[in-house]
Amino acid sequence: MGIIYNAFLVFYYFAVWLFSSKNAKAKQWIEGRKTTHSYLSNFRDTNCLWFHASSLGEFEQISFLIETIKQKFPHEKILVTFFSPSGYEMKKNFPFADHILYLPFDFFSSIKPFIECIQPKMVFWVRYEFWLNTLEYVREKDIPLILLNGVFRNNISFLYKPYLKSCLRSFSEIAVINKSSQLNLDALGFCSTVIYDTRYSRMRQVALNPFEDKIIQHFVQTEKVVICGSIWANDDEILNTTIRHRNDIHWILAPHEVDDSRIAQLLSYYPHAQKYSQYEESKPTNILIIDCIGLLARLYRYADLAYVGGGFNKVVHSLVEPLAYSLPVIIGKNITKSEEAIDFIQLGFVRKITSDQEFQSALNALLANDNLSIRKEKEHYFEQRVDSIDKILNLTQRYISLE
Repeated sequence: MGIIYNAFLVFYYFAVWLFSSKNAKAKQWIEGRKTTHSYLSNFRDTNCLWFHASSLGEFEQISFLIETIKQKFPHEKILVTFFSPSGYEMKKNFPFADHILYLPFDFFSSIKPFIECIQPKMVFWVRYEFWLNTLEYVREKDIPLILLNGVFRNNISFLYKPYLKSCLRSFSEIAVINKSSQLNLDALGFCSTVIYDTRYSRMRQVALNPFEDKIIQHFVQTEKVVICGSIWANDDEILNTTIRHRNDIHWILAPHEVDDSRIAQLLSYYPHAQKYSQYEESKPTNILIIDCIGLLARLYRYADLAYVGGGFNKVVHSLVEPLAYSLPVIIGKNITKSEEAIDFIQLGFVRKITSDQEFQSALNALLANDNLSIRKEKEHYFEQRVDSIDKILNLTQRYISLE
């Protein structure tokens, strides 16, 4: 396993390095790891809590956990590492972490000095990105290692399975998000604890905290409001016809990417729309484009219905945010990589569509029904899952004392 894996690492790194001359993200990936090396020369906060997230999506699953630990235990030093530039660049100024770095690439020659330098007293790994050399060296140093929000499916490739099992042996504790993952992990020969996705705890706080936005409040007024969150160009093809013709609805469009080209693309579809950053109260419109990040989770409170994007791209995005407000939700067809989407469809919490005609039909049906019984079921489902932070803290204190 070790020889094949390390040969793969050489090929992987060389491919990224070769690609970096033409691709900005690949260049950030290379250059960012150089800054990690120089940063460590002045690193003094040993005995820290180390959290690793592959990218932005994984980090959002633990951001509230980190915030909670920092507020309850202010003397604890927090280190966060990212594998991907998209996570690091978006969160490099996260205020509840003392240090935010790129994870050194998984060459043993890079990982060993990194861990020797930071000397963490505990490590938290998020979701399902596993780097064998890093995990094995953490175990070798007898550092407690916890996997959070683990997801394990029953169709694991026979080629990947030996590698996965080698990685899983390094964990002191494995926390999975549902019973299905626990059963699949049992079949691999590993024990686990079901601790629901930490985003439920975060979204409970977001939903309960008072929030007012004068722009949004002026825009929505008393109209029916539909939020299309985390949408891609593929989602536009499904939404365009309905949005253009339903002037009785106020539409809030929050694209997954908010770069200039994506905003310009949406404005080309809807010339009379307004951008959030340049909103004018005197200019009437029923379409508002959110051209900044960090608002979407709070905006759902203003909606009567949500469309969550990604289902006509690779996979539908997180459904926990609209669930926090018990909204009726419509999603696209690509759900196989989303455990929550599969569960929510079975529970009747979301409506899956495959075409623009189905979107129109689902929109009409859901807006015409008060959905009171389903809303109450969603509230109950959500409330059963908001104690994950406390469970993780209890699990942590089996291994270390938080100060």
